[in-house]
Amino acid sequence: MPSSGDTIVVAVPGPIDPAAAPLARSTGERILFRQLYQSLIELGCDGSVRPGLARAWHASDGGHGWVFTLRSDARFWDGVPVTAADVRASWLSHEIAASDAAPWAGAAADAVTVVDDTTLVVLLETAASAVPRAFADPRLAVVKRVAGLGASLGTGARWLDATAELPTAMPVAGRSGPVLVFTAVSGDPRDAIDAGADAVLTDDPATVAYAAGRAELASIPLPWDRSYVLLGAWSGDSAPDGAALARDAVRVEARAALLPEWWTAASQCEITVGAPMPDSGARGPIAYLRDDAVARAIAERLVVIAGDSARARGYGATELEVVLRRGGAVAAVMPIPRMVFDPCVARRAVRALSQSLPGGVLPLVDVRRRLIVRSALSGVYVEWDGVPRWR
Repeated sequence: MPSSGDTIVVAVPGPIDPAAAPLARSTGERILFRQLYQSLIELGCDGSVRPGLARAWHASDGGHGWVFTLRSDARFWDGVPVTAADVRASWLSHEIAASDAAPWAGAAADAVTVVDDTTLVVLLETAASAVPRAFADPRLAVVKRVAGLGASLGTGARWLDATAELPTAMPVAGRSGPVLVFTAVSGDPRDAIDAGADAVLTDDPATVAYAAGRAELASIPLPWDRSYVLLGAWSGDSAPDGAALARDAVRVEARAALLPEWWTAASQCEITVGAPMPDSGARGPIAYLRDDAVARAIAERLVVIAGDSARARGYGATELEVVLRRGGAVAAVMPIPRMVFDPCVARRAVRALSQSLPGGVLPLVDVRRRLIVRSALSGVYVEWDGVPRWR
């Protein structure tokens, strides 16, 4: 779909289902939803906290509670004001997923109290001296579900035109900026460029090389956003060489990994992170997500390094979770994010998924993507966690 002066076509990997908002399940949904939905606070490019739907906040009860005051001009796409009750109702509507991101303890119904139309109080699991950055997590974005609509109403500067052939983010009334049309890349990303896409998110080396040969295209390196690690027991004689894996096994832009800072700061969360332990006789495959080409390449190379007794096996997302929780694997190659909103929440999620695995965590490789854009394209910037946004 070719672009016009007021329209930008964005090609992204992974399927896009607007009905899933605000809980992104693919890279494409993550980028689309970031243009549409807002949380109480936002993070600047340097990770600093700034107002989102909330204009002000302060601690209460020694930091065990946080009081948020909403902006007076906060509106849903239909022009209806956002209230504190809307915030609470939004979190309750997808509470299981929201609780995975939330800094509160127990049920949201007990932790979140509405004081008046513009004020709510949230009780935290652990006292915080500064407002928890978890409140900027997109999983805590505020939405309003309306019967008959294919996607939830949001509060961002763009609204989702669910009637369009492709997911389309339109500027809300009174706001300027281009229309963003999103298309999912299911094949060769170079085909999306040739079809007229203005921006293509990719980690495909052939596409990056192709763009380098086109004068009208620019390649923007995004932050190193994922670290692939081995969770569990390692049976080899020596630890795998991350630099060699990045150079010889992985077919995307990669480097030898170091554990992200949030992971190594384990003491604040009272979670012990030990070094990988030798194989104590446990049997099972090195597991990985079947659709993750990087994880597959690493797992298969680890099998070669470890020797004949090791094997690798890919699983679907649901099946992999079951295998890891029930002890059906000796180890797993998995990506963990390098930037997180709340280290304790993120570490808890990894620990819960890998609690059956013997051993510890071994960093392997870091990877990143690039945003290929037409040189004349302006208004794009990259948020602190590597997600591109358009003004």
